[in-house]
Amino acid sequence: MHHEYQNKGIGKILLDKLENEVIQSGASVIFVTSSLTASSFFEKYGFQKYKIQTVVRKGVTLRNVKMKKQLML
Repeated sequence: MHHEYQNKGIGKILLDKLENEVIQSGASVIFVTSSLTASSFFEKYGFQKYKIQTVVRKGVTLRNVKMKKQLML
């Protein structure tokens, strides 16, 4: 998220909307691929890291983390 919009609750609003949509669909787990920097945001809301990976995109090497959250239905 652009730094001007961080810490304003926008990410939490979007995450709440996503969780509601996933629950409505009947699924019980959300998977995300996060930057290492943003992973603390997801951990704050119950996501758990399960894989740190290195990927190459357009010649640039990046590290990111795969995360998941079990939802209560």
